Amino acid sequence: MENLTFVTDLTDLRMTYLYDQLWALGYNTKKYKRKEQYLGKVCYLFSPARKFTREEIEDLNGNSIMFSGKHPYGEILAVKHIEFFELTKDEFYNYKNAVLTAEAVLMLVIQNTVSSLKKLDILITGYGRVASAIAELFSKLNLNISIATNDKNERDRALIVTDKVYPLLPPLNTYDCIINTVPKEIFPKDKIGEIKSSALILDVASVQSVSEKEQLNMSANYMHQTGLPGKYCPKCAGTILKNSILTTLKKL
Repeated sequence: MENLTFVTDLTDLRMTYLYDQLWALGYNTKKYKRKEQYLGKVCYLFSPARKFTREEIEDLNGNSIMFSGKHPYGEILAVKHIEFFELTKDEFYNYKNAVLTAEAVLMLVIQNTVSSLKKLDILITGYGRVASAIAELFSKLNLNISIATNDKNERDRALIVTDKVYPLLPPLNTYDCIINTVPKEIFPKDKIGEIKSSALILDVASVQSVSEKEQLNMSANYMHQTGLPGKYCPKCAGTILKNSILTTLKKL
């Protein structure tokens, strides 16, 4: 990595912290500029949330390395001999990111509910990596949580943190806070009608769990929040990115 130039896109705050940390470690660092050609071997660093146009990918240096989230231009990378690494396929990155997401979720629940945390009835839907991190954190705080998932293996794992585990959505009128991690519309109209008007629905999945039409008709506080580590703890998120990227490069 001694002769590698890290070219970092700074449109995401966590990427700014990543850039600063690489610079502090003595690496050759440059700020990404569209169409700029760089001398020597280049490693492009883009936010996992970055959306690309075809032209942006075509403008990258050939025979380089690239880290980013998933995108649809693999054939261009192949033609240009760009070695691509999808950040969200790194288990270390995903685990650490889930922990930061859980902390951000806790903060949002505190900010957007009026009762003490101890008095809230909280439902978590899904039990993948992010949901389990949220449940583990909330369990350590002795909060009253329930979990709903249609995956039997997930239900078995969820029993470690709570005995309130459901294969289907339970009646929703008892919950003060619903945290969704399932990336699809999972709340049909009849279930939405059960939700308390005072409840918080916090959606952290990439796809909203309540249709836009139903959002207009509901009185509960609905929030769709994605990319939480980059928004609420960007310095730590930048460190996680740095560790993931450097670990991957050392294996090349």
